[in-house]
Amino acid sequence: MAEIHLESDAALPKFVAEYLAKVISNCINDNGHCFCALSGGSSPQAMLNELALQPLAWAQITLLMVDERFTTDASDQNETMLSSFINRIPGEKPALINLLNQETLNAVITSANNAVKDIPGPLDVVVLGMGLDGHTASLFPDSTDYQMAMTTSDHYVKVVPGAAPYPRISMSYHWLLQAKKIILYIPGRDKLECYRELVADPSAVSPVKSLTSQANSLIVFSSEES
Repeated sequence: MAEIHLESDAALPKFVAEYLAKVISNCINDNGHCFCALSGGSSPQAMLNELALQPLAWAQITLLMVDERFTTDASDQNETMLSSFINRIPGEKPALINLLNQETLNAVITSANNAVKDIPGPLDVVVLGMGLDGHTASLFPDSTDYQMAMTTSDHYVKVVPGAAPYPRISMSYHWLLQAKKIILYIPGRDKLECYRELVADPSAVSPVKSLTSQANSLIVFSSEES
């Protein structure tokens, strides 16, 4: 089962940023490099603002994208947010393995899997969010691609959500599950209550519920305010 850590709304972003910085720093000390996957969306922005201020050996960090929307609208791309985060880091920057470098979705998936095939072993740390429908990354239970995305051994997979906009490129469940450490960052009472309900519901279908029961190291950071 996952460990749940609660902070106030105001304190949560900095607390998680400092925790993540320690995980990354320990990984660099042990292995000389850290492979860290980050999620997009609005929820992690305050935490990433704090992370950018942490005194890390950024040149020894490779950032990966948990998922991406397949669209030409830069304002809806996760890469836009993560690039903005990187630009706020003073001095040396981490490398970012971006995903939208091909014209078709299938070509993007092939290119993404080729880009990460030589990463040695499991990812060191993955930071996930969660939607109120129970999805994480772009593993949407209402997608016709859901079962494939949950069972394939590929690293990146195509997911076409049933309700959410845009086709997606997502880390597969298998790759997420292998990560040495998973951080589920879900600020706010609504998401915390949703998480608790998903985990308690025996009939719920959600990658978050599956990770809670199967991941080797999952810690949930949230707040009970707002």
